[in-house]
Amino acid sequence: MGFLAPSLSVVFLLAVFWKRLTRTAVNITLSWGSVFSLSVGLVYLWILPKDGNPYFTWPHPFMISFYIFAILFVLAIIISLLGKAPEPNAIEAEAIPPTSSKVKWLFGLLGLIILIIYIIF
Repeated sequence: MGFLAPSLSVVFLLAVFWKRLTRTAVNITLSWGSVFSLSVGLVYLWILPKDGNPYFTWPHPFMISFYIFAILFVLAIIISLLGKAPEPNAIEAEAIPPTSSKVKWLFGLLGLIILIIYIIF
């Protein structure tokens, strides 16, 4: 899972916290970033030696995942900055209807059920 998560994590974090992220950067990060991550995972798991070679050691898989994340993060930022800025959303704050009391009540009930299940288990 550590070799699949970096590209998804980069796209999620940048999409949530950075408005400048472009569609091209998302597509490249998800497609080519996944290929890169899985390739590194295959090399780590099946090709390069792990034991018996005192002169070569791989980092821990969590560190490899972090390095992949950092590379893809920088790549996505560079691609976004080189591309055209995305257009702002057409949805205005006034166009979003207020949440009804029924929806609030159902979400409260859902939270209570989750709390009860958490306490039981």
